[in-house]
Amino acid sequence: MNTTAHANTPAEPPPETTEPYYRLARSDDPLTVTSRTLNLTHLAMVEQSTPAPDDLVPDHVSKIAVRFGISKVVAANYADAGLMLAAFPRIHELFRSGAFTIRHIQQITEAVQAVAPEKRAHVEEGILKALSPTRPNQHVPTPRAAYNKVKTVVGNRDVLATPHDKAPPKDTNAPELFFDRGQNETTAITLIVPRLRGVELHKAVKSAATKRGCSMGEAFLAMLDQSITTEVTLNLYKAVTPQPRGVFAEDHWLSEAASCEWLKKVTHLAAPGYTATEGYQATELLRASVTGRDGHCRFPGCDVPGYACDVDHVHRHADGGPTSTANMHLLCRTHHRLKTAGTWDVALHADGTEVWTSHGDGHQVVTTPDGPLARENFAERGVRKARVVRQLNAEIMQRNEGEPPY
Repeated sequence: MNTTAHANTPAEPPPETTEPYYRLARSDDPLTVTSRTLNLTHLAMVEQSTPAPDDLVPDHVSKIAVRFGISKVVAANYADAGLMLAAFPRIHELFRSGAFTIRHIQQITEAVQAVAPEKRAHVEEGILKALSPTRPNQHVPTPRAAYNKVKTVVGNRDVLATPHDKAPPKDTNAPELFFDRGQNETTAITLIVPRLRGVELHKAVKSAATKRGCSMGEAFLAMLDQSITTEVTLNLYKAVTPQPRGVFAEDHWLSEAASCEWLKKVTHLAAPGYTATEGYQATELLRASVTGRDGHCRFPGCDVPGYACDVDHVHRHADGGPTSTANMHLLCRTHHRLKTAGTWDVALHADGTEVWTSHGDGHQVVTTPDGPLARENFAERGVRKARVVRQLNAEIMQRNEGEPPY
């Protein structure tokens, strides 16, 4: 929905530079200044928590916990983050912009903790590229998105240091079902399934609930009773050329084993890209193309996955907005309602970049697409092509017992 902003307070002037930067690092908006100050305060606490190499863990942690008035667990996390900043000084400098929260710092600390000392500079260079802004006035990626970016860099540049998210991949594990009858009148049922199977189940139950006009709980029971059936589409994204990563499934990358398992179930193939339809509702191909480009809700700071989002017309369909990839994006239901109510306005550009404008005070912020189909620039293309060649040569050398690949 495109309308003219009517600000009650003076709007922030548009960026006067083409230099990329995070809005949170430069805006003079009082709320943003407060947030930036809080981020810098947390960074100072991390810096002051950094232990010396010969400090004993219990002694140092207890001292920090008492003086800051925080728990020992939090104090230990701050100390670990301080050591990370000491090992990666250029990342430390990036955090001094005030754009990153303490959660960002903690997530990145987890992601780089196993990087070999001799590979830190190489990994740090990749992380800086992954976390640096690419547009003026850009919104900072969420902590989870930042972690995923850093995890990818670490995996590409020091494979043995790749973080495992606390446990080995479980996307091929058998389902587990638990019943908790602890309450007198109810039973809590917990079903644990691989992530993509959960997405499939979520889509099926949501579709059944819409079909019957009931709650998702009622729809799930109806499906168990076989009194209602539904069909769902799961979107798998795979490049036709060699890639260092395999299959992207709805909102995450599958392990190699899970990729093979799910690719066997493919029933339709499509080449997503620009597509359009005459009607209001998005076709399956259009939805898959938009989801593959955006990855998640495009509102600043929101990372609700694509399968749980609405495919929304940027320029309202009733006002002539086409049902096409050039005029549609992903919004979670909450932010869809905010946009429809006129609280926010958004413009979608050809490269997938969006500019959001608040109708309350006129301030603007830029978001970029994070899906596997997001359009790459030539710098990113060069890095990708070089990585593919290097990986292929490494595999050839391994097969040839160290002989050059020529």
